[in-house]
Amino acid sequence: MDILRHILRDPGGLIGSLLLLLLVFTGLFGSFIIPYPESAYETVIWDASLPPSSLHWFGTDSLGRDVFSRVVLGSSLILRVCVTTTVCAAIIGVPLGLIAGYSAGLLRSAIMRVTDTFLALPQLVLALSFAAVLSPSIQTAIIALSLSYWPMFTRVVYGETRRIRSLPFIDALEAFGATRFRIVWWHILPNVAPVIIVRATIGFGVSILAASALGFMGLGATPPQPEWGLMVAESRGDLPFGWWQALFPGLAIFFTVVAFNFVGDAARDGIDPTLRRSDRNG
Repeated sequence: MDILRHILRDPGGLIGSLLLLLLVFTGLFGSFIIPYPESAYETVIWDASLPPSSLHWFGTDSLGRDVFSRVVLGSSLILRVCVTTTVCAAIIGVPLGLIAGYSAGLLRSAIMRVTDTFLALPQLVLALSFAAVLSPSIQTAIIALSLSYWPMFTRVVYGETRRIRSLPFIDALEAFGATRFRIVWWHILPNVAPVIIVRATIGFGVSILAASALGFMGLGATPPQPEWGLMVAESRGDLPFGWWQALFPGLAIFFTVVAFNFVGDAARDGIDPTLRRSDRNG
């Protein structure tokens, strides 16, 4: 709750929260508020490439589909991708970080060397490599992004676990005979949870950007799905005259990623205010 209060008090966090509330609203109720649900997927060739107007707020694409309706419906798709990706990556990365942070010797070295190997390559390069061996689909994007993002969780959880592991209360628990599982599950994990929340919040934005890149390159969503990156890719043939076809899905990607970054930064400052002071001094 302290983190939430800090996010709402921070100007950037408040703006990001409002944008995310709008994203969630359109993701949940988009199919009920769009003006042309039938033309979001179906070709209406006589309405092709119409500019923004009172009838089509964001114009239409080269197939006559209403861009506004597709952008709104795309929010539901992108939410499913980013939430599923982040949760799957956390399921893989958090336990590995806890194990490596609490244990010692060969097990810790093995986990962290594998993690460092994945971290040595950009996430998008890894995601492209995984997606290239699978058939293009939303499920492929989720799998590729999950397999490329889990090291981020492992690294931050490992560092925080090592810090908590050195505190006196952990030594006291071990002296009283508490099992490793009990110490890690009931005492270390709750203290690591704020860091996990911050990483997950930032991970949502990263996943959206990467998923859009996969869609743009033809390795993620497939037509006629209203995925923002795919919409930008499909609009390339009509540029620069059909600028609205790329502008509005591009703005949707931009504002969503910025919103998650604002919320993530505010949450980070709420956990450790010294980070904010060091940023200002630096």
